[in-house]
Amino acid sequence: MPQTYQVTCSQCGELRWPYLPESPESYVCVRCRSGVGAAKREAGRKVAKARKSRRSQLQAAAEAP
Repeated sequence: MPQTYQVTCSQCGELRWPYLPESPESYVCVRCRSGVGAAKREAGRKVAKARKSRRSQLQAAAEAP
C-alpha cells in the first residue's frame, strides 16, 4: 500500500512528499527529472540576486549626501 514519505531531492535539495509503495534510498523530484524545473529555478535565483543588488545600489545612492 503506497504511503507518503518525506524525502529530500538529491539534485535540488528540496523537501518532497511523494506517494510511494516503500521508502526510497535516494529520490529525484519530477522537476529535476524533466530538467526544465531546475533551469527555471536557477534563472529565478539569478534574477532575484540581480534585483537585490540593484535595490541595494539605489538605496546607497539615495542615502549619499
